[in-house]
Amino acid sequence: MKTIFACLGILAFTSATALGANGWGPLISYWSTDEGDDGVGIGGKITTEVAPNVQLEFRATWFEDLAKDEHNVKAELEVIPLELGLAVVGPMGQDDRFQFLAGGGIGYYLMDGKVTVRGIRSINADPDNDFGFYAVGGFTFSLNEKTSLFAELMYRMVSAENIRVGGDDGLNVGDADLDGLGVNAGILLSW
Repeated sequence: MKTIFACLGILAFTSATALGANGWGPLISYWSTDEGDDGVGIGGKITTEVAPNVQLEFRATWFEDLAKDEHNVKAELEVIPLELGLAVVGPMGQDDRFQFLAGGGIGYYLMDGKVTVRGIRSINADPDNDFGFYAVGGFTFSLNEKTSLFAELMYRMVSAENIRVGGDDGLNVGDADLDGLGVNAGILLSW
């Protein structure tokens, strides 16, 4: 099921670039979660203008490990946020090179995990994929007509639910709250 959603995300990501309205580009991301660990991820962003000063945004990011290790237990939690939302954009003051961004949207969070006890045996700890929400604010700075830098402050609201050690019939060890602040920075290429 995760493979299907990952393929759909990639398809949406690549088909949105064919629309050719605004821009796309790589990003680096930092996410500080409530009950998980902080993590750095990589991803991409696509923006498409849907009305004057309103854009549709799609982000896909990969975080390798957002789980905290406890005592003799090493936990790993891979999260792939696929996020779609709207943002209002506009100039910041007199200089059109600076633009603000404020918006929000919905995300589908692909999750996979495993637990290693005392370094001996790794066991799958597979949380459910889950829907969540996000709010974002930031700015872009145009270097030239085709290239901009962007920085964003993002708050994600999502949980890793039904974490089961040992598969579907295994032990349910509960949920983990992944709400938290994040920062994205990257480059947008326009055409």
